Amino acid sequence: VRVRNKGGAMNRPVIHSAKEALLPQPPICYLVEGIISQGSVTIVTGEAGDGKTWSLLDLGVCVAGGIPWIGDYQTKQGNVLFIDEESGLTRFNLRLKKVMSGHGVDDSLPLYFTSLSLFDLTKKGDLQELDRLVKQLNISLVIVDAFTDVVPGVTSAVAAPAYAGLP
Repeated sequence: VRVRNKGGAMNRPVIHSAKEALLPQPPICYLVEGIISQGSVTIVTGEAGDGKTWSLLDLGVCVAGGIPWIGDYQTKQGNVLFIDEESGLTRFNLRLKKVMSGHGVDDSLPLYFTSLSLFDLTKKGDLQELDRLVKQLNISLVIVDAFTDVVPGVTSAVAAPAYAGLP
């Protein structure tokens, strides 16, 4: 699967050589130390009921609050956008309240969310709306639960390389 670039053309593979690996590289800027870098795509998979949503809510609260995640991983504080396409507003709010309470954060936390908004990232208008929200809210981390809900026909196994160029 390939993604269309801003001009509408299909992105083409860029060929790199081993020589590039020997050149000086810029430092990696991590949102979560050693795990999630800025501009990367990270996919969390698991069976239903494994706690993916709870883990991602905890991740979002920790990044938004600049709180170490899972106790050991330092985070770079930044605004977070959580796109909930599974829980629904009431369930999401109840879960978010529990996670926020557990970390002792208040309503000034820069974590924003949508719930059951029916985003479809295969549609140009929805991609543009996501891009607008990211810019408007100065978002550092976008969490989508679940990615396969916003990209019809795409499984998590192919999602990361296919959508690495998303805004």
